[in-house]
Amino acid sequence: MCAQSAGQTQAFWLQAQQIQGDESELRALKVFCLSDITHLILREHRLRWLADTDALTGLANRNLLLARMDEVTALEGQGSITLPSILFIDLDGCKQVNDQLGHGTGDRILQESILLCLKNSTNQSPGMTHHGHPRL
Repeated sequence: MCAQSAGQTQAFWLQAQQIQGDESELRALKVFCLSDITHLILREHRLRWLADTDALTGLANRNLLLARMDEVTALEGQGSITLPSILFIDLDGCKQVNDQLGHGTGDRILQESILLCLKNSTNQSPGMTHHGHPRL
């Protein structure tokens, strides 16, 4: 069950239980318990994001790429869509940059230069992922 409060969505769990009285009572008592589980939903979304996203680049990671490829392949088998193209870009020299200038500099180069070019050229495609080694 979801509700909107001041522009923010909240999630609730509603539990209902019927309690029968003794045999002389014709009516049953119903007990309802409403719990706010918004924090659990937000935590679940955060954990899913952490599991599916590369921490350095903010892009989908290898696991999400493989899951998306499975989904697309299944849909293509049903004739629902055509298979997309996949382009892998291998960046050479990252280890040397990290070794000579430090991982912080290597990370900034990757984040600020290469990813900006890729994101701009693909209009921030939801299919873009980082499929590399965590230590570039």
